[in-house]
Amino acid sequence: MSYEVSVQSKEDPITGKDKKAIHDLVELFFRIERSYYNSAEDVQIVPLKRYLYHQSSIRNRWTNEILTAIKDYDILLSKSWIDKGHTYRSAKEDQEFLENRNYTVIVQLCLESDFKVLPEIDRLLLVKGMPIDILEALVRVKTELLFEISESKELIEEIMERASASKDAVKGKIVSLYQKS
Repeated sequence: MSYEVSVQSKEDPITGKDKKAIHDLVELFFRIERSYYNSAEDVQIVPLKRYLYHQSSIRNRWTNEILTAIKDYDILLSKSWIDKGHTYRSAKEDQEFLENRNYTVIVQLCLESDFKVLPEIDRLLLVKGMPIDILEALVRVKTELLFEISESKELIEEIMERASASKDAVKGKIVSLYQKS
């Protein structure tokens, strides 16, 4: 006795326009991850450096979660934006950056890039016929992103206050050493 197995081909529920939007979202997440990573490389305050590296790894996890959800839907992705590091800065630009650093601006740029993702996720959540596994991944990522944004503002202010206080303490010690001599 033999059994015949028929396999239905899974119809692709995602349109070309929506595939492009998903592709752009993944690319945006890679760029944001890279901005956090590069910022961590630039920052000289250890707690802030740790925070930025951690945020980079979180965005990497979100990107991988979305990639896992879309793997069955024939969405081709470019790998050109995966590279990290400041490939566009010369040694002179690196030196100028380190001399004229403003960490609050660096962190603000990272946080602003997070806000660019939210409308893209919202648009994809409203697409009719979007597969449930992709929708679930997008909802998880959006929820976690909103949480990270709200937590980040307080944490960054605290880190910058501590760094400023420790700089003032070091300056005070140096001044008192010079006054004693």
